[in-house]
Amino acid sequence: FSEGDFDKIVIYNAYPHFTDTQAFLTAINKNLKNGGEFSIIHSDPPSVINARHSGGAKIVSKDLESADEEAKIFKEFFDIVQTVDDGEKYLIRGKKIMKNDEKRGERPRFLLRFLHASTKASCVGFMTRIPLSLLRLYS
Repeated sequence: FSEGDFDKIVIYNAYPHFTDTQAFLTAINKNLKNGGEFSIIHSDPPSVINARHSGGAKIVSKDLESADEEAKIFKEFFDIVQTVDDGEKYLIRGKKIMKNDEKRGERPRFLLRFLHASTKASCVGFMTRIPLSLLRLYS
């Protein structure tokens, strides 16, 4: 996948099997668009999941901490939107933090190709903001 391809990433009943937490965090951060969201969802609480994994699965899984405790590792790159850990279900939901340039209102650049009115020469320009009046002229 290319960087920033996804608006949402959902990990359902699989999170403890990503034993390299730093690699997991890096992959989610890389693949989510700025402002994109991830959700880690389990249909069982950590106590049930950890008991299930306590035997042979311990080799391919890690213990699942409380949602609030697990959410702490994501705070460097994500705003934590919601955690649920109520003994029946488990959820960590976060939103990718936008870079400082984007927080200041910097918008993605658009490549424009147009014909110069007087010379009929092909021109290429980059714009970070396209006024609605300009869009109406060429639509």
